[in-house]
Amino acid sequence: MSVLNQEPKQGFLLVLFAMPALILSASLADAHIGRRFSVEVVNGKLQAQGVNNGESDGAPLTRPYVNVIHDHWKNTPGLDQAYATLPEYDVSPSAATALLGHSLSLELIGVTRWQSPPMMPGANTAPTLTQLAPGDLITVEAAMGVADSIDFGTVTLMEAVPFGGAREVAVLYQINSHPADEIHVLEFILSTSSAAIEPSNTIYVLLSPDGDNPMAKLHHASLFLEGYLATIPEPTGACLAVASVGGALLSQRRKRRRELSDLNAVVLWNRW
Repeated sequence: MSVLNQEPKQGFLLVLFAMPALILSASLADAHIGRRFSVEVVNGKLQAQGVNNGESDGAPLTRPYVNVIHDHWKNTPGLDQAYATLPEYDVSPSAATALLGHSLSLELIGVTRWQSPPMMPGANTAPTLTQLAPGDLITVEAAMGVADSIDFGTVTLMEAVPFGGAREVAVLYQINSHPADEIHVLEFILSTSSAAIEPSNTIYVLLSPDGDNPMAKLHHASLFLEGYLATIPEPTGACLAVASVGGALLSQRRKRRRELSDLNAVVLWNRW
């Protein structure tokens, strides 16, 4: 049996499909500028490069790591609900050459949260990720399909990648609360129908609270968690000189990801 009550899911989905068109239109209008993933194919494997094409958030606009980026929930006025339309996805022209005509899908494989993180995490901070608050439900909707934090599932970003790639492939994230003092961590696997291309490593979407200032939005903690969970790009050329340092960091992060996978396994086991 699920550790979460099934009733919140049913009630939230009713609110989701009954949501006024004005709210949905406003959420879609928020897309296009800001944090996103650029889908790439590197050494025959999918990866998602985090990019910020909006206002600077203090981190490099193109992140020095891959497969993770954060954005923020936006509380819906008058409803106990929040949504996010970022990060969305772009398919780079080079990736489109390899993916041409093939589908692109996101599988939701885990949802956790970092509760009450320090406002300014130190270098030795080790985030503890735990299950969602009782009754909370997160949904992820794309062009085809809806996944959620109870049953997980897969959504289709594109049925067929076009020549030249694509920009602003929309994803709508929703939660049945107004989050505060916590960062939600959504784990995905990006895959394609092309048998020649491997699925990605775990991709992390971090969603932080809405708020009037960086402290309420857990801005510094969000950037810290990006770096903590990130995949270090495979070194090539001159980067080989720092491979040993990157390897040590990657080993630490892989250890943490194994711990997170164990946590999600416990969640899945308790659902029965």
